[in-house]
Amino acid sequence: MTGATVKDVAPPPTESDCEKADNQNTTGRGLLHSSEKTGSNTVSSMVVKQNGSTIATRSAFSRWSRSRSKKFKKFFVRGQPMNDPGRTTHPDKPGVEQCGAFHKHKKRPGRHKPDTGCDAEARLLYTYAKRQSKEPLDMVFKIDWRNADGNHAIPCPDCFRMMCHAKTNCNVKIYVCNKENRPIELDNECENDDYEGFTRRINKMGGK
Repeated sequence: MTGATVKDVAPPPTESDCEKADNQNTTGRGLLHSSEKTGSNTVSSMVVKQNGSTIATRSAFSRWSRSRSKKFKKFFVRGQPMNDPGRTTHPDKPGVEQCGAFHKHKKRPGRHKPDTGCDAEARLLYTYAKRQSKEPLDMVFKIDWRNADGNHAIPCPDCFRMMCHAKTNCNVKIYVCNKENRPIELDNECENDDYEGFTRRINKMGGK
């Protein structure tokens, strides 16, 4: 056959991508102080793929301090600093910058302001979705969210909405790994702000 050629379509993320991110989470938790392993906290890792190839694998922790060791700071991304000029001067602040726009967390009980960008997934999204990608990206998240109710593989409602913002505006596809390390694509739940529906899909397919 001659003439026009069909461009190869990159394969979707697989369980091996989730396993890679899961191993990152295990390594990251080994860097935490004993006091940080109790209470509500999140370690999340993200595999970033472009045209089927992995271009980055990074992790984030939901707490940050300037006193961190160099090893900690090298392993975990910081995300958007609170004194970032965009967050302090932009008319839509406070928010986490994505594709040149600012996405704001909703104020929740216990938060002193609507957004701090402290959630692990928020740190990762800022790092890799600050500017719109020219080529489509796949972002594969493995979430280890621990609180009084147990361990969870799902994002919180705020980070779900931030993922939807990236999916809609930043030329990316978002996947969240379930407990069996299968990537679940964020799909039409964003259209209806259906957080419960997305988390049910993750938990159901995770064998919970």
